[in-house]
Amino acid sequence: KETGCPEDENSEAYAQKCTPRSKQVSNQRNRTYTENVKNMVFHRLGIETRKFWFYLVEQSVIGGKSLEFRSFNPFMYWHDNYSTGYTSAATSFELGYKTSNGAKFYTQLNFEDFASPVGESKEMGTTRNIVNYMVGYYHELETRKYGQFSWRLEVVRTDPVANNSRLPLLKYTGRRNYRSNYREQSDKDYADAFFVDYPIGYRRGGDALDLWFDMNWKWNSHSAKLTLAWLRQGDKELYTDYDVAIKSENTLSGVVEKQFLVDALYERSVTDWFKFYAGGGFRVYRNLAHDKSEDGADAWIRSGLKFSFNPVDKKF
Repeated sequence: KETGCPEDENSEAYAQKCTPRSKQVSNQRNRTYTENVKNMVFHRLGIETRKFWFYLVEQSVIGGKSLEFRSFNPFMYWHDNYSTGYTSAATSFELGYKTSNGAKFYTQLNFEDFASPVGESKEMGTTRNIVNYMVGYYHELETRKYGQFSWRLEVVRTDPVANNSRLPLLKYTGRRNYRSNYREQSDKDYADAFFVDYPIGYRRGGDALDLWFDMNWKWNSHSAKLTLAWLRQGDKELYTDYDVAIKSENTLSGVVEKQFLVDALYERSVTDWFKFYAGGGFRVYRNLAHDKSEDGADAWIRSGLKFSFNPVDKKF
């Protein structure tokens, strides 16, 4: 069928430029935004006392159109910035409490979309509520004999449609371009450049329910870090069609990938400008990449040197 669009129907360019009205975001109003531009705007406002802290965070991905003053003006941002179709906004609340012994309890709630009872309807394309959250605990302990210890425990839950969007340039991702001469040009799928999208916000993206535990130790020129993680993620990823992902209301949808991870790293400062480190770890996984036949385990080791040079004369 002739679409009248010069782009391939499976390409990002087609999705951004030529999608039919039924596939547009609710505020797009049959308009297209095709500039090769993507920006992120971030505002943070809050208050912190000796015992409590509270922050309100607004973030927005603006894609397909160059920035305008109204796009990042905080006074307009918190008033009305949803009537365009080239912005994807999210609001976060962060609340924390500090105990008398130095421990911190905290939580973050992130709303990528929230169905308002006023002025919205199914006919307008209003979606269900999209909520992500994290709860955590952090504590530090300093001893004269054994140095400083700190540990952190966090639970993260993200919605199956978190960071996603019908329009490619409105997905909550940052894109990196990698080049490599490793592959043979005779390969059928040869490519010497690769584009990789990384989630903005939680590093593992949507449809995840994860438990993280970190412990750090510092003493004189020595430091070490231990990470334990129990990671689970459903099969609704950033590249899953938005209209498919939005139908999964519960996290860990479809074929669930499971990983148990252990990682440790030791670092030693030999001088002010020279350090070395060594470490390793292993993981056990089930349904890797959401493939029911991919069960197994792997391990790794790593080491390296760090050099830091300060060209500024401290006596000057």
